[in-house]
Amino acid sequence: GEASSVIIATGSAPLDAPTQFPTAVSVESVLSRGVEHGAEGSAVVYDEREGFWPAFSAAEKLAALGLRTTLVTPTPGIGARIPHESLAPLLRRLDEAGVALLPGHRLVPDGPAVRAVATVGGESRSLPVDVLVWHAGRRVREDLYRLGRRQVEVPMHLIGDAVSPRRISHAILEGYRAGAAV
Repeated sequence: GEASSVIIATGSAPLDAPTQFPTAVSVESVLSRGVEHGAEGSAVVYDEREGFWPAFSAAEKLAALGLRTTLVTPTPGIGARIPHESLAPLLRRLDEAGVALLPGHRLVPDGPAVRAVATVGGESRSLPVDVLVWHAGRRVREDLYRLGRRQVEVPMHLIGDAVSPRRISHAILEGYRAGAAV
């Protein structure tokens, strides 16, 4: 039979690191595959703006592998999107793992290292980096939706991260609403 409507939930994809950081790997690759580096060395995790679980999870994983890990973010605080009741335990785990936190800093290339530059005042420091992990956020994956709109004549519903990357509760609510509308 024919479909009476189509629900598109294609999710989102990670944004790439800027081209001046060609060796940067994504948070997703660290979380799913790990890193091709021994337990010696240093890692820098850069969280462009999210302040949410992925970058922190990557920092915890790298520290657990034995890498000296620094989490850098241009935001003035740490974990702005982490639920309040989870922030103190997260900070405690990061501290116990030896993860250094540098809020209010952006990264610039510095030869084989990176330079963390304060967003206010401009003070900077060089950070050695054997593994650079970049978390720029996510972008919608709407290619299938755009293609379908041209080729499908039944109602289409776009839900979840395909609308805008955010929390799972939004996708669940949109999925329920789309299912109820069918």
